[in-house]
Amino acid sequence: MTTVLVTGGAGFIGSCFVRHELKKHPDYKIINIDALTYCGNLENLKDVENNPNYKFENKVTESVFTKFIHNAYINNKVNNYSFSPLVYNYYLTNSIS
Repeated sequence: MTTVLVTGGAGFIGSCFVRHELKKHPDYKIINIDALTYCGNLENLKDVENNPNYKFENKVTESVFTKFIHNAYINNKVNNYSFSPLVYNYYLTNSIS
């Protein structure tokens, strides 16, 4: 099974992507991570919250990413729809090599 990690998936564009992927690929597992700050809104995903292939996490921690990467399979994907200047500055100094 392909697993897709979506960051910022509760925002407008991210939630559209989540719904699109679940509809287009019903066999995909979607893990949505969103801090629910100024743009994220779970109302955007009300229609998929009970989908067994959808999981929402709002505890944005390094361990969530590490767990995803360590359990990764060849077909796993990451889609980033989360952006803020603070996040950008973090990745400038803590990029993945």
